[in-house]
Amino acid sequence: MSPLWKSAISSRSKSALKIIHSAFNYKRISSKLPLLTPFMRIGIDCRMYSSRFTGIGRYTKELVEQLLTLNKVQNFPHEFVLFFNNPEFHEFQPSPHVQKILVNAKHYSFKEQTRFLRLLNRERLDLVHFPHFNIPIFYRRPYLVTIHDLTLSFFPGRKMRAFFYRL
Repeated sequence: MSPLWKSAISSRSKSALKIIHSAFNYKRISSKLPLLTPFMRIGIDCRMYSSRFTGIGRYTKELVEQLLTLNKVQNFPHEFVLFFNNPEFHEFQPSPHVQKILVNAKHYSFKEQTRFLRLLNRERLDLVHFPHFNIPIFYRRPYLVTIHDLTLSFFPGRKMRAFFYRL
């Protein structure tokens, strides 16, 4: 790898780390992120939370652990509302400023579109993070979605050539 390429990677990594580390410091980035306030109610869809799940479940577990660790050192800690299915609901031990809610709605189900939507609206959250692309269709408050892998969309191969699979 050329030194120029290494410096480009390291400068990008450094700037990304600065953003991540300062994400909870309101004073330094308040001008850049006007939606960030000293105190926010942040919801996270933890229905796949577990190290037993691969990919998204592990991502969600690590994300929650790191956010809660960062939240402990803040002057104005955010309140996190975590939405779980069983058995993860009973296994998760909440810390201060964390509320857990039992959803019991499978992904791609009718309950996800009705019951989960009702719970989200009841909590009146400032921001919700969905670590998977399935969101209740009628949820109208601010949210963030993580799309983990678009490889099949750009490089469909033989299995994804049919029009139906590309929808």
